[in-house]
Amino acid sequence: MKLKRYQPFIYLLLALAFSILFRVLHHFSLDKSALVYIGFPFVIGVVLSAIKSHVERNDPKVESWWRRSWDHFVGSSVVVLASSLMLFEGFICVLMLLPVYYFVILFCFGVREMLRRCEDGTRFFPAHSLPIVMVALSLEGVAPELSIDRHNQVVISQDVNLDISTIRENLIKPIELSEDRSALLKLFPMPYQISGETLKQGDVHKIDFRYHRWFVTNTHEGSMWLKLSEVEDQRIRTEFLKDTSYISTYMRLQSTEINFEPLAGGQTRVSLSIEYERRLDPAWYFGPLQRYAVEQMAHHLIKEVMVRE
Repeated sequence: MKLKRYQPFIYLLLALAFSILFRVLHHFSLDKSALVYIGFPFVIGVVLSAIKSHVERNDPKVESWWRRSWDHFVGSSVVVLASSLMLFEGFICVLMLLPVYYFVILFCFGVREMLRRCEDGTRFFPAHSLPIVMVALSLEGVAPELSIDRHNQVVISQDVNLDISTIRENLIKPIELSEDRSALLKLFPMPYQISGETLKQGDVHKIDFRYHRWFVTNTHEGSMWLKLSEVEDQRIRTEFLKDTSYISTYMRLQSTEINFEPLAGGQTRVSLSIEYERRLDPAWYFGPLQRYAVEQMAHHLIKEVMVRE
């Protein structure tokens, strides 16, 4: 019996196994740790390498390096896409996962190629110790002691050709965010309804989101509740009371603060600060990615809500 003939079924069984394991990690609140985003891809890469090694031992045909790497890529892609379907995950989650997933998968492939050199008589002992690095990286977030600081703050300042009173008037107008935004933000659905067109301290604004995980179906409905905690002539501070939107899967928004500084010629320096808590590990990947996304959103809000270009 040739294992190569049954590889597609093995990929699906591997996807099913990791879907079940993901549910187990979710039960123990570990589904956002690096165990999922590094540990899972690492084990998948090791299993695929073991399958490939078994096939090669029973098949005298020697494949090229490019063919081996392509088979590894295809197998890992089948596993991750099948797993996402079994877990009903959306396209945003998959797109955010793929860069770090393929990084780990290619790492496993590289180690396997190094070990092949060892088998050919070439001494390359460090290849045997490299997997220890991935095991260590996959432990981030499994315990508070193994977590990196999750609190983040993004501050964006921009000089606009409007006075403060005009900007405040724009803030209470009906909000309709346009499609003219960065490539990254276009991946994320914008709110379809924003209620609470006031600037009174203590008021609560509700922001409704609708996210079609599978583009037209598998829909997630959620909302943010934003309280105007402090309202002054040149300063507005808000606090997030509750968040059931799809964004809460990736980060926990905490507060925003808008400061207005009058400048000469009727201009105003607008500073928008957003505080949030990163919920996904590893920090070296999701930290910069989320910071960039929040910075892009801050620029978009200044342009679309305060300036109304």
